[in-house]
Amino acid sequence: MDRLARYEAGHYPKEPMKRSCVFKWIGAVAMAMGSDNLCDWLVRLLPPLYKELSDTRRTGGEDLHNLAEEVIELVKGVCGKDVFSSAYSQVCCLAKERTVKRKAQYALEAVANPERNIKRKWRKNKLKRESKKRKTLERRHPSTSATKRIKLMIKRKKP
Repeated sequence: MDRLARYEAGHYPKEPMKRSCVFKWIGAVAMAMGSDNLCDWLVRLLPPLYKELSDTRRTGGEDLHNLAEEVIELVKGVCGKDVFSSAYSQVCCLAKERTVKRKAQYALEAVANPERNIKRKWRKNKLKRESKKRKTLERRHPSTSATKRIKLMIKRKKP
């Protein structure tokens, strides 16, 4: 379930359907397992909720954020505040460790292979410019569809 929530958050961040189902499932599992069995599984169940609550952009919407908070409160009520706090802090530490590890690996790659790093930066900048062009076209022609906007952009480039 964690993988399903991560996939949707990464590929379709504005569509919260699967993540909300995962959150509801976590709440149902917490209620069904009870406090004795739930304590063993908390570290595996909390990462999607942590990811949603720590996301400052709230791309999934306010409803998804509120649902995550409700499920957190439900789980906290089932297993107890002390057990929940230790499991949640463990999930936070694991997430931070992964982030630090990923940044260190990226920095190491930049030093070890500078040509690849330059190509990556160029590609990222190119995508940023294309996104900016697309957004300005959307503002200029809000009633036309995306395919028509692309055709307009291509026509303008030809002459």
